[in-house]
Amino acid sequence: MNNHKRNRFAKEYRKTLYNTVSGKTITFLGWAFKKDTNDTRESAAIYVADQLMEDKPRLKSMIQKYRGPNAIDLNYLITRSETEKPNIKTETDPYKALNGVMP
Repeated sequence: MNNHKRNRFAKEYRKTLYNTVSGKTITFLGWAFKKDTNDTRESAAIYVADQLMEDKPRLKSMIQKYRGPNAIDLNYLITRSETEKPNIKTETDPYKALNGVMP
């Protein structure tokens, strides 16, 4: 997914939620992995999440029960300051990850 598609996806996502994701809970159920690895660096979903963070939503993600060096983790959003970290939460249970998310 190139930069234009990432930007367009984030913009369209915002538009469907009345042009803001501020205060809303968004859950990512996973990142894309590079083929034959568990390496999630450069996943398009990370960039989309980063763009959505501009509106200060609450982000949740599903992580694997193992915590390898490249586990699916929203803390990968290294551009965010420590004051925004409380709005980022990871869960190992998919039901907890989806709790509080609007259908």
